[in-house]
Amino acid sequence: MTAEFRIPTVQMEHDNTSGQVMWTGLVEKTPFNVSVARPLCVISHRFPAKIKARFDMHYGLELGVMLTGNMRRYWQGHAITLGPGGIWVCGMWEPHGWAVTRAPCRAVVLIIEPSFLLRAGREISDNINWLAPFRTAPDNRPRLTRRLRVQAAQLARELVQPAAVGHPMDGNAHCRIKLLELILIIPPGHGRPEYHADEMLARVDQAVQLIFSSQKYISTQAAARHCAMSRNAFAQLFKKVMGLSFAEFALRYRVSSAARDMLAQASGIKHIAADWGFTDPSHFYRCFRKYHHCSPTAWMLHHTPAGSERRRLPVRNPS
Repeated sequence: MTAEFRIPTVQMEHDNTSGQVMWTGLVEKTPFNVSVARPLCVISHRFPAKIKARFDMHYGLELGVMLTGNMRRYWQGHAITLGPGGIWVCGMWEPHGWAVTRAPCRAVVLIIEPSFLLRAGREISDNINWLAPFRTAPDNRPRLTRRLRVQAAQLARELVQPAAVGHPMDGNAHCRIKLLELILIIPPGHGRPEYHADEMLARVDQAVQLIFSSQKYISTQAAARHCAMSRNAFAQLFKKVMGLSFAEFALRYRVSSAARDMLAQASGIKHIAADWGFTDPSHFYRCFRKYHHCSPTAWMLHHTPAGSERRRLPVRNPS
């Protein structure tokens, strides 16, 4: 028997007049707290004005649909501007960003517990890989035709509307069906999903949580041992689910976290690099340049307001 659950629908108004936006390039973990008991969160965003880029990541899969205005969406190495009817997807713990480039802007976002999508999809077909759109590299994710954009926008509007009075479906079933209809027009990949996919997702999330719980370097071997798997099996599983290796994901997280501390703490870059498990400043600088295309010193000065005490910290590039 399917467990009973409530699907929260959140109305969110955004005001950018205060200028309090996230520093570009910093990725925050957003606690949507989706779970098996609470597998779906529906958010209706309304933006009355333009908003500068913000970046986040979260456990739940993300599926969004533009209704009005324009939004710029960012992933590692890829960006795209979406208008009405445009769809975007984000995988489990995939860093991503967004900015409102034409306002007023309205969008509907679904945050989905990954195993729920598999279970719900099986009710329709066992021969569709429902996770495929979320695992595809960002630059290879399909774009919708004009006709499908109109269809996507209509489905998104229906999704945030309460079920009609006297309708045979309750609100939960209504949201679930609209979600699957949206995914089907992307469309998803075909081919039978992996056996024991729920357990696979749980193992990968266990490894990601291990990264989040420590500031130090964690090897692929140590993560595999933590998940009770062989190194090769774990490495293949993580790459298959996340689209990148465990080592790459962990390094991105440590670099992003160190960048956040550079703006928040008065300690020097050398100390912060050591705190996040980099062997020495030169190692940190090489890794930082890989993702930010500049030195930590230049990046910090660019993102620190003029006159701030942080601008006067004695930071030096390694020789």
